Amino acid sequence: ELVKKMVPGMEKLRFTNTGTEATMHALRTARGYTNKEKFVKFEGQYHGAHDYVLFSTASSPISGMGARRSPIPAQVGSGIPDKIRDYIYCLPFNDFDAVEQCVKDHHNEIATIMVEPCLGNIAGIEPQEGFLAHLKKLCDEYNMVLIFDEVKTGFRLSNGGARETYGVIPHISTYAKSLGNGFPVAAFGGSEEIMNVIGGGGVSHAGTFGANGASMAAAKAVLTILDESPVLENLAERGMRLKNGLDKILTDAGLAHQMSGHPNLQGFLITEKEVKEVRDLVHHDDELYETIMSHMYDRGVWMEDDAREPWFLCEAHTDEIIDETLDKFEESVKEAIA
Repeated sequence: ELVKKMVPGMEKLRFTNTGTEATMHALRTARGYTNKEKFVKFEGQYHGAHDYVLFSTASSPISGMGARRSPIPAQVGSGIPDKIRDYIYCLPFNDFDAVEQCVKDHHNEIATIMVEPCLGNIAGIEPQEGFLAHLKKLCDEYNMVLIFDEVKTGFRLSNGGARETYGVIPHISTYAKSLGNGFPVAAFGGSEEIMNVIGGGGVSHAGTFGANGASMAAAKAVLTILDESPVLENLAERGMRLKNGLDKILTDAGLAHQMSGHPNLQGFLITEKEVKEVRDLVHHDDELYETIMSHMYDRGVWMEDDAREPWFLCEAHTDEIIDETLDKFEESVKEAIA
């Protein structure tokens, strides 16, 4: 009931244990509802560790993805049946034309478009204006299910997640991570009409520990706190102060860069060219970024040295911690370019 109250358009929800399970069951539900088998995912996005989605993730070499105009699903690791790749279309994120052309050519076999609303493994890169709405329009027009993978964005960007933040209501969303604040709990849900295909001899969803008491208690505690106090709004204000501070330091140092992501899930890239999707990372200066983060570590601030990993803020990041981080970041940048 709390999730339905907080998340726009949430009509029916089912619980599971991990984000991987949530996206796996959401994909199966979309196939069961549409009676179609293939799906679209976007390059650089990670949807868990089941076979269908381990293609062209943030860790995949760009050289293995093929030409941008005719992408090749780049498999992640061994043990995945070869024919699995036949069920997936991998496309560049934020490319309106590519996704529209793919849908027009193959909509009779595409069950769903699965998308991270912003790139949780690529510096938090956000959707271009109108991109998510474009996906929803295509899904409504061609009898496909739009799935928002909100394992990272849910109950983090805002109480209503990406649905509230970006103003687009998908047919299904998946949740984990922030939902339990460290406890193993996940969920998927959305349109009652679509979710009703589960059970009764239709789509199967089960799990021994799904909706177990300890995880449900944790989730209820988290959601109650979020519902009764402006935790995420306050966090976004502090996150914006951090983001603006990082931006100013890099600008003052004369480093061409791009700030990216929502204040609660942000990052930056050292680049002279705009980065809108994973292939654009070739323009980012990995070496300089890693050097800056190494100097941060020497000063007692342990940051991920890979720019693809966003800076996730939490309630424990006080104004004092942000001020200290900015001071040490400024020192680290100066040392790196000296």
